[in-house]
Amino acid sequence: MNTIPIDKIISEGNVRSKVVNGKNPAYKALKNNIAAIGVQTPITYRKNGDNYVVINGHMRVQIAKELKLKDIPAYESNGKVDDTTKQLSTNVFTVGMSYADLAYAIQELQEKGIVKTKKDLATHFGKSAKVIKIAVALSNLHSFLLAAFTELDHYQSSNLIHYLETISRVTIARQESVMIDLLRIENEGDFVKDNVVREIDDYGWGSENFESFCEDMVEELTSDKQRLQYIKDTVGIDKLRAYEESYGVTHEFTGTLFKEYESEQFTTDQDILNNMFLNETEMGAFLTVNSVEIKNDDRSDYTFHFDWNDKLSKIKARVKKDTDFPISKVTIEGWNGNSWHPQFFVSVPKTAVEDSPTVNDTDVEVAATDTKDPYQLYYNKFNKWLAGFVVDYIDRKVFTKQRDKDGNLIVLQWLIYELQATMILDLPYRYEGDQAPTYHPLHDEKIDNDEQMLEQMTRLWFEQKSGNADFATLDILFDKLGIQSCIDVAKEVFFNDATAREEYFKVLSKSDLVELTELDSKTSKDTLVENATTIEWATVPFIDLVGTNKGSGSNSLKAYL
Repeated sequence: MNTIPIDKIISEGNVRSKVVNGKNPAYKALKNNIAAIGVQTPITYRKNGDNYVVINGHMRVQIAKELKLKDIPAYESNGKVDDTTKQLSTNVFTVGMSYADLAYAIQELQEKGIVKTKKDLATHFGKSAKVIKIAVALSNLHSFLLAAFTELDHYQSSNLIHYLETISRVTIARQESVMIDLLRIENEGDFVKDNVVREIDDYGWGSENFESFCEDMVEELTSDKQRLQYIKDTVGIDKLRAYEESYGVTHEFTGTLFKEYESEQFTTDQDILNNMFLNETEMGAFLTVNSVEIKNDDRSDYTFHFDWNDKLSKIKARVKKDTDFPISKVTIEGWNGNSWHPQFFVSVPKTAVEDSPTVNDTDVEVAATDTKDPYQLYYNKFNKWLAGFVVDYIDRKVFTKQRDKDGNLIVLQWLIYELQATMILDLPYRYEGDQAPTYHPLHDEKIDNDEQMLEQMTRLWFEQKSGNADFATLDILFDKLGIQSCIDVAKEVFFNDATAREEYFKVLSKSDLVELTELDSKTSKDTLVENATTIEWATVPFIDLVGTNKGSGSNSLKAYL
C-alpha cells in the first residue's frame, strides 16, 4: 500500500455513479466518518501516464476532494482484469450493491462486450442465479422505468420483481409505447424522465403506485402474447415476419442477454397489421374487393363485429339475419381500421331493393402475396405529411371566383366534371336564437342575380367538397388555375422548412436513412434523421412516393388530415 496525490487522480467511469452524490444517505455518512478519522480503506488504481485512474473508491476520492485532502491511501491494480469487472467484484462482495446498481453495471458490461451470457455474469461475480436473473431483468428496463425504480419510495415485493422481469422481456421501444399509452402522454415533448417518473408516482391509488403501474404494463404485454398467438393461428408466423421484413421492421434488444426473447416480439403498427390481414384472410379480401375504406360511421344502421378468421358465409348469414336483407343489397359504409377489434358499418336500403347488387358477395380467394411493395407503408405517411401543406396552399392560392377564357367558373366546373360532386342549393334551416349560426351565402350575402349566387355557392361547395379529392384530382384544378402542383408544394416545403424536412425523414425506415446518409448502421434513428435534415439536397429523396393514390385508405385529402 502507498499514498497517491488527490490532484493526480482521474476517473474513467463508475458503475455506482448513481449513488456518488451529496444527497445520498450513504455518501453523507461516509463523508462524516472521513472528516472525523480520515480515509481508512485504501482505494485501488492503475497508472495512466502521470495520472492515477481510480478503479474502486470513487466515493472516497470525491469526498477527499471536497474535504481538500492532499493524498489518499491506495493499492495499485495488476491491470489483468478490466476496470468495470474489478469495480463490480469489490462492490458486490463488500458494499452490498442494490439490484439497480447491478443493473447499471450490467448495462456497462454489455456495452463493452465483456459479458454475453447470464452464465458469464454469474462466473464474474459469484452471485446466485436468482440475484443475477433479477439484475439482468432490470438492465433491460426503459431508462425512465429504471429511474422510477431507483428514485421512488416503494416496497420491493416479490410481485413487483416478477412484473419487472416480465417487462424486461420486450424491447425498449415496446416498453416506451406501453408507458405512453398508460400515462396518456399525447405530446412527444412531455415524454421526459422527470415528467414520466412523476406521473408514475401519481399513478393509480394508494401507496404502491409504482407496483400498480408495472402490473398494468404486464397486463398490456400479456395481451401482446395473446395477439402474437392469434396472428400465428390466423396467417402464420412466416407471413408476419415477411411483412415485417418488407417494411424494415426489426426487433433488437440492447444487449445479447435477451436474444432468446426476440422471437416473441412483433410489430404493433396498425398499418402493417391491417395490410397483412386484408391481404392474407378471406374477410380481408372481401373488404378489399368491395373497396371498403377505413372510417367510423356512427350514422350507419348496423355495426357488425367480425374476426379475421371468419368465413364469408358466416358474415352473410349474420347480415341477412339482422337486417332482413342479403349482403348484396346493403351498403357497407366502411370499417373501423382496428386490427384487433375489427367491425364494419352497414346501411340498408330505404326504398324497394333494386335488382343490381350493392355489395359483391361472391366468394373471394386470398390473393398470393409473395411480391410486396417495399414502400407500401410509406404512402400513407408521406400523404399525411403533405396534406396539411396542401390545405394551407389551397387557402392562399385557390380563388373560387376565377373564370376561364369562356367565362366559366373554373372551380365550379372542376367540382362538377372532375370531382363529380353533388351540390345542394337548399336554404339551410336556422333555429330561432342561434347565437353562432354557420355561414351560408343564401342567408348572409346580398345576391342580385344567378351569377352572384353561383359565385357565392361555389365558395361554399368547394369548402364542403374539396376534401374528397385526391392529390391527382387536385392537380387537375391547380393546372386549370395556373398554380403549382401538389408535388411542387411538397418540394417547396421540403427545401424551405427545416422542421417539415425533419418530419419528412422521420417517415423513412432506419435502413433507408442509413443508405441516404451513409452513416453506420448502428447509428440511432434520431441521429440519422438529424443528419439527413442538415444535408443540402439537390433533389427530394423518395419524392415519387409522395402524393400518390397508393395508400391503404380512400386517398382523399380529408383522410390524411
